[in-house]
Amino acid sequence: DPEVERAISVREIVALSYAADRPAVDKLRETAVASEDPATRRAALSALAGIAGRQNLDLLIRSGLADPDQSVRVEAARGIVRLMGDRGRTIVETAAAREDDPSARDIMRRLARGETVERPARRMSAGFRR
Repeated sequence: DPEVERAISVREIVALSYAADRPAVDKLRETAVASEDPATRRAALSALAGIAGRQNLDLLIRSGLADPDQSVRVEAARGIVRLMGDRGRTIVETAAAREDDPSARDIMRRLARGETVERPARRMSAGFRR
């Protein structure tokens, strides 16, 4: 069942983020680019931005902003702005200009202006809610 697998993956991401050691960060980096599930990639990027900070900017910029799923691209943009401030807003504004999805483009532009943009509510069964 995909919902159960997603819940397990997200719980593992939470556990890795609490560990926050080198093996945990490496596993989160791998998950952020290799997971087939966009919600899992999104959760891994969010965890990386929170625990490993600037050392993961390359991943957020190169992989996160180029992800095939718009929700992952938006999460990467959030992390970039959170970690880099004004410089991050410039990067996100540039990414917004290239963004094909109108909703993601709007959110990225708002983040680049320094606005707070709430995450949409997700079903609790998906195991990821922020």
